[in-house]
Amino acid sequence: MNLQSVRIFGSATPAETSEPTFLLEDASSFERVYEACVAFVFRTARRLGVPEESVDDVVQEVFVVVHRRLADYDGRGPLKSWVYGILARIAANHRRTTRRRETFVALTADGAPEAVAPTEEGPARLAERQEAARWVLRILDMLDDQKREVLILSELEHMSLSEIASAVGSNVNTVYSRLKAAKKAFLALHVREQARAASWRGR
Repeated sequence: MNLQSVRIFGSATPAETSEPTFLLEDASSFERVYEACVAFVFRTARRLGVPEESVDDVVQEVFVVVHRRLADYDGRGPLKSWVYGILARIAANHRRTTRRRETFVALTADGAPEAVAPTEEGPARLAERQEAARWVLRILDMLDDQKREVLILSELEHMSLSEIASAVGSNVNTVYSRLKAAKKAFLALHVREQARAASWRGR
């Protein structure tokens, strides 16, 4: 199992993966920025390890900062990368002050809790997908912040290396190396946790 072979967050859609195009005058509209980024902020906050009970507060805080700093956005970098930089700092503050939960709610493609099973999925398939979501989020939470964020942005948000570099304030070469190390660490943790789970079941 890895982030590419387990399609736990649903198939990517153009609305999820495409960066909205903003002219400089468009960037002054907070409502447009909110509509373009709110789903991204919700699902990414969860993936960054923000506890379920704190997600609403984190999202609200992110957009308070976005509203206050919107005039600073000059349009030279992707809007989503700029918003992510704000989210990452706020999420890190919450992780330092909030006790982490080990079990996370399963996510759908838009980051919302799975409430109703899609008609094409039976109960067994839905349960399997939800368990896969919890498993991957659990392993992501075991990674350090730098590895986790590049995996999320690359494998789950489908950002390019240059977009990730802009989001995390680094360069493409560093992001490439960090992503390679993150994938290796993710797979190693996956193997380790599978072995532990098998050992526990065998008792």
